[in-house]
Amino acid sequence: MIRRAFSLIGVSLILCFVVGRPTTAQNDEYFVVATIDNSTPYINEMVFYTLRYYAYDLDRLARFEPLILPDFNGFWVGDIFEFDNSVEVVDGVQYNVGQLVVELAPLIEGDLRIAPSVLRVDDAPLAEGGEFRSNTVDVSVRSFPDDAPTSFSGAVGQYAMGAAVDQLSVAVGEPVRLTVDIQGTGNFPLLPRPIIELSDDWRVITGPPQALEAPDRTLINLPFGRRVFEWLLIPLRAGTLEINDIRFSHFDPSREVFVESDSWDFTINVFPGEAGRDIRADRQALPQLQLLPVDAIHRSAEVHLARPLWALWLIAPFFALTAGVITFFGREQKRRATYRRTHYALRRALRRLKTIADYPLEEAGQRIERIICLYVGDRLNRRPPPSPTDIRDRLMGVIADARIDEIEDAIIKAQSLDYIPTLSDADVAKVVRFAEQSVTALDAAWHEVVEDER
Repeated sequence: MIRRAFSLIGVSLILCFVVGRPTTAQNDEYFVVATIDNSTPYINEMVFYTLRYYAYDLDRLARFEPLILPDFNGFWVGDIFEFDNSVEVVDGVQYNVGQLVVELAPLIEGDLRIAPSVLRVDDAPLAEGGEFRSNTVDVSVRSFPDDAPTSFSGAVGQYAMGAAVDQLSVAVGEPVRLTVDIQGTGNFPLLPRPIIELSDDWRVITGPPQALEAPDRTLINLPFGRRVFEWLLIPLRAGTLEINDIRFSHFDPSREVFVESDSWDFTINVFPGEAGRDIRADRQALPQLQLLPVDAIHRSAEVHLARPLWALWLIAPFFALTAGVITFFGREQKRRATYRRTHYALRRALRRLKTIADYPLEEAGQRIERIICLYVGDRLNRRPPPSPTDIRDRLMGVIADARIDEIEDAIIKAQSLDYIPTLSDADVAKVVRFAEQSVTALDAAWHEVVEDER
């Protein structure tokens, strides 16, 4: 989902690192530029694809949106960020600039090419609109050095690791919680789970990782994040059992070296337990503190109004009220943006279909299927839009399971024109009109399901 994640200062810093931004002549009213911040990354290294749209007129710049983003073949695709509009001077001409940034990570080594993005500008009384394509972006992906440690499994960035257990004395069958905490900057969405080596004396239950990324981004490209991995380790016999050191390796692209971290070993004392019962360890062996009643006089709670410092108590309520107001307006703005996107999904789909009438028949069929996926993404308020194979997964949890089949039937009908490109005498204009009718019928079916659920 598109989210506003950077300040204007962050925008300026990202632009300082982009590679190969082309210039334009002074008489250009509109143009689109695609760049990437690192054209020679390593495999799995996070990079940022930036799409910038330039226009003379600020009104024409409002709410531009890509009709079709590239497929990013060979890349993992993460979040899409939208920036506030800015002003930039190019070749002595002042332009209003809109911008989108896409998180990417190359998955294979070698030369990759990112196809152009396509944007559309509506006609205006004094200016002609049209469809504009960005430049292609070439990326040369480097492989890792040959001296990778055995614990390396694809983490790229700058990381630090810590490990801990919640208790050192348990009974047979009583779980020990092992936690591995990884913090730093890098490819957190692709971060692999560390490997733990245990003997057969343990039963292992693996828990889902917790992504604890900081809510605001730093002024550099990569965010500072944190990910916590947990395991429940259940001892199967009494005695002294060992948890071997946990090893985690990452590749630091700034220094071009592998860095390996490891924790210490943990020794767990396991007491016998009765069969079929969860018997706790003998706590008599542990040190205990005797709690004694003590008279407490909280003099610090007395407030003397004669002292001017009592006014400091008003600071916390003031900041709490201010934070509440800011949160309310932020949620209201997000709610309105979601309403506009979902409410006008059909209108955007029909507008996109009108742009493909001049394409070859085979390409028009492929673009129609892509536009249907974009419509589903708008309806569900999800970015990036789903592919034809994972539409059902996107519908689960949003629409009742009993009604998903109805929506899928409507989507299949809308996509049923896939066979048309095989007809040599087919007319692209007729295909587009049929697609418009199919998407309109899909929207009507969608509305019917939503109204029934209400």
